[in-house]
Amino acid sequence: MSKNRRKALALLAGTFCTGAVIGAATAALAVKADKPEAIPVFVEKPMPVVMTINEQDELNTYTPDPEEVELIGRTIWGEAKGVKSKAERAAVAWCILNRVDKWDKTIEEVVTAPMQFLGYTPEGECPQEHLDLAADVLTRWNAEKEGAENVGRTLPADYLYFYGDGERNHFSIEWRSGIYWRWTLTSPYITK
Repeated sequence: MSKNRRKALALLAGTFCTGAVIGAATAALAVKADKPEAIPVFVEKPMPVVMTINEQDELNTYTPDPEEVELIGRTIWGEAKGVKSKAERAAVAWCILNRVDKWDKTIEEVVTAPMQFLGYTPEGECPQEHLDLAADVLTRWNAEKEGAENVGRTLPADYLYFYGDGERNHFSIEWRSGIYWRWTLTSPYITK
């Protein structure tokens, strides 16, 4: 059995993930690809009920920190400005927040860490749509931390790395592991 096959089976057997996707589902939804182009194109589809009314009310009372919105919005702009799917752009924010949770760091420490998010720049243009997306993901993340389920994650909690090819970002649990996220979570950004 190849090393990558053993790694995939180990992931399938023991991956732990919070949020909308749990353990084995995470690994089962990843794909082994020698070339990222082998990953199926993500198709956004309508989101079922994401949160109960009470959870939605709590969600509406949270206001994200403007500095964190700026940090994440600028990172989304720098790392995914050519990505068409809003859910895939949101995954950049979820990747940042996954690292915050996993490594007990601040958003600023994660975004500005050397050689990590090279697309981030504190200067220059950042379209409002990227700032709005950052605020939305931060609000969903906060709701998840407060115990809400199915908040509309576009990336499972154990995906910490990605690299881009100019059109898409390819997310993985381990850096360049060859096992990439297949975009199987339902997008919260599509309306009926």
